[in-house]
Amino acid sequence: MVLCKRFVGFKLSNTFSGSFAFALFSIWVAGRYFPGVEQMAACALIALGLASLLTKLLDANREAIWIKHVSPWSANRKLSFEFGSIFLAIFCAAAAVQFLFGETLVNVDLENIYRNEFYQLFMHNFQILITGTVLAVIYRAGGVVLILAWNALHWAEAIFSYILQIGSKVGVSKALLVLSSILPHLILEALAYVIAGLAGVFISIAVFKYRFGSAELYRVSVACLTFLLVAIGVLFLATTSEVYLAQKVFHSLGG
Repeated sequence: MVLCKRFVGFKLSNTFSGSFAFALFSIWVAGRYFPGVEQMAACALIALGLASLLTKLLDANREAIWIKHVSPWSANRKLSFEFGSIFLAIFCAAAAVQFLFGETLVNVDLENIYRNEFYQLFMHNFQILITGTVLAVIYRAGGVVLILAWNALHWAEAIFSYILQIGSKVGVSKALLVLSSILPHLILEALAYVIAGLAGVFISIAVFKYRFGSAELYRVSVACLTFLLVAIGVLFLATTSEVYLAQKVFHSLGG
C-alpha cells in the first residue's frame, strides 16, 4: 500500500514537472514569436502540447474503471488531482514568468475590482464552466487544456499585477493577506472547471463508443451528470468565497 501511494505521488510529481516545463517553454515561444497575442498563442501551444498527456491520463482512467474494476470514485478522484496538477503547473509557470520579467503588468483599477454581486458573479463563472464543458465535448483533452491554460495564464497575470499595486499602496504584508484570501476561490474555480471538463470528455467519448440505449452509455451519462452537478456545487462555493471572503478582505486591507 505504501509503495502504491509512493508510485501515485511519483506520477503526479511527473505530471506537474513535465507540464510546468512545457508551459514555460510555450510561454517563451509565444513571447518570442507572437508579440501582441502572447497569451492566446501560449494557450494554443500548451493545449497542443499537453493534449496527448491528458489523453494518456484519460485512457489510464478508463482502463482502471472498466478493465481493472477500480472504484470509479477513486479513479476519477485521482484523475481530477492529475488534471489539477496540470493547471497548477501552468499557473506556476506563468507566475514565474511574471515574477522574473513582469513586462506584461496590467494596470488594474483597484477601486472597481472585486465589487461583484453574488448572482452576477456566479452566472459569469457558470458561463465559463459551460463553455469549458462544450470545448471538452468537442475537442476532448485539448479543450480541457485550453480552458485550464487560459484561466491559469489570465489569473497569474492579473494576480501578479494587482498584488504589486496593492503592495505599493498598503505594504507587502497586507498584500500577502489579500492574496491568501483570493487563493481559495481561485482553487475552487479551477477544480470546478476541471470536474466539468472531465464530464464533457467522458460523455464525448461514450457517445461515439457505445450505442444509444446501452447500459454502458447510461452509466457514463449518469456519472457525467453527477460530475456536472458537483462542478456547479464547487463553483457555488467558489463564488461564496469570492464574495464573502476575498472581496471583504480585499477592500478592508487593500482598498
